[in-house]
Amino acid sequence: MKMHVKTTKNLKVYQDKINNWCYKMAPLKILPPTVKLLSLFIALFSFSASACEIFVLDCGQGNAVVAKYNTETMVFDAGRTAYAGFVKYDDDRHSDSITERKYPIVLNSDANLLSLLVDQEKFTLKTSNDNKKGYKQEFEDSFRKIVFNKGKNTLRTVFVSHPDVDHYKLITEFKLNPNLFVLGGGYDLYGPAFIEYLKGKKILVDSKVNYPTEGALVRYTGDPRFVEYGCFTEIEGEDTPKVDILSVNASRTGDKNKDSMIVKVTQKYSMLITGDAEKETWADAVKNSQPLLQSDILLIPHHGSMTNDSTSLDVLNIVKPKVCLITAGFQYNHPTFDVIDLLLKYYGATQYRTSPHYITFYEGPTRKSLITNAPIFTTIDSGVLKVDISSNDLKITAARELTPTPNTFLDEEGSLLSLDIADDRSFVNYETLKGLDENRTPLKNSSYFGNDVFSVQRGKKESYYYQFGETYLKMKLIAEDDGEDPIEWDGTILDWHLEHPEAYHMTLKYLGVIREVKDKV
Repeated sequence: MKMHVKTTKNLKVYQDKINNWCYKMAPLKILPPTVKLLSLFIALFSFSASACEIFVLDCGQGNAVVAKYNTETMVFDAGRTAYAGFVKYDDDRHSDSITERKYPIVLNSDANLLSLLVDQEKFTLKTSNDNKKGYKQEFEDSFRKIVFNKGKNTLRTVFVSHPDVDHYKLITEFKLNPNLFVLGGGYDLYGPAFIEYLKGKKILVDSKVNYPTEGALVRYTGDPRFVEYGCFTEIEGEDTPKVDILSVNASRTGDKNKDSMIVKVTQKYSMLITGDAEKETWADAVKNSQPLLQSDILLIPHHGSMTNDSTSLDVLNIVKPKVCLITAGFQYNHPTFDVIDLLLKYYGATQYRTSPHYITFYEGPTRKSLITNAPIFTTIDSGVLKVDISSNDLKITAARELTPTPNTFLDEEGSLLSLDIADDRSFVNYETLKGLDENRTPLKNSSYFGNDVFSVQRGKKESYYYQFGETYLKMKLIAEDDGEDPIEWDGTILDWHLEHPEAYHMTLKYLGVIREVKDKV
């Protein structure tokens, strides 16, 4: 019998108390049979299947993915390029709303595809970068917390898709020491420092001089070391996650990107982890492993680049992903418009939808942004992306949610009035907005929350909408008194001002990290 761990937390507490009491009473030999039976009953009903969580880490320009099952972890790529690029990236997004927001993936939605270009400056405000060391340490701390179990090394395997430094640099920086390294590409193509680090460690890799490497996939998956460490330890009665290599060293020539590994992790849901796979890599995977290619979650290859057909509609139609994730930073203008446009066309022909959210991409050198309900997520915008592939429901948990930055009010006593995204996160066009207002003409609140906020009047009730180009996002008023929890303000802006006549008009940068007091209202 299996029960989810969240439903058994209290039972586990009671079981521990009973077991502790039984332990204390054992020397006195006074263990009533009813207590023994009760403890056994609780133990049986407290049994829970272990979650398999996959983390796509927010490492800027690079790739780093971690899978956790029970106390064991596996790493699939662990790298990024120079910290300068990472810090610039982090500087743009650091201290935005940390939400751990869950995005459920609706599999048969009747919602139309939402794809709206927006002004990215309404989300991102420039600030000075004065904490490079702090950002670097914060990332390392979070990485270690995910990879290691309470400080213990339970790292079974590190897979490196191919010999590009933004896929393996963190291994030496963080001194990862798994039971086995499984490396795509030729051994001699990795950097000298990395090769030196691997000396004396168990590695599974082809040498560059051995190309062409026919049968590389068979040799990798059939190697006794892979059989021992390339999978999670099986637990009796549980659906242990399975790890499959679907392609490795596809080019037979030593081309780094084409030789990327494609790895699949499967439990109730499945995920493809693709490195910098290109057209030849996908062709090799189709030839050798097509029945396994269909997956619920696809990590888009090459950080959302279209280089040599890294992503194509043919591949998407074979994989049939319900969710697409992208790891990227700003260093090389990833992800590209071509890939995002392709993904939107794919989701436009499917019924997979999620809550509206914000994604960034590049059209040539120009950085652009859009709001969409297509299940496409980037680490640029959403931070660490987490998915529990053992859960009954498919959903993505985002560590960060970017929000609009309308003006806010502050009085001399520390009371705040601000706007936040409404719970239903609904978007409407101008005609719908006009129809919601009893006067049929939404009024701009330039004297309150700025020119981008519209109020809709119905009797004594006002609703507020934030403008993004041709669409409007519903907002709600949040009131906060010093020392008290924020609450949704049930009245109007005017009602709040009557209670706080000395309020100041101010702009919140990074949702309260920097406050800029402006005009007195």
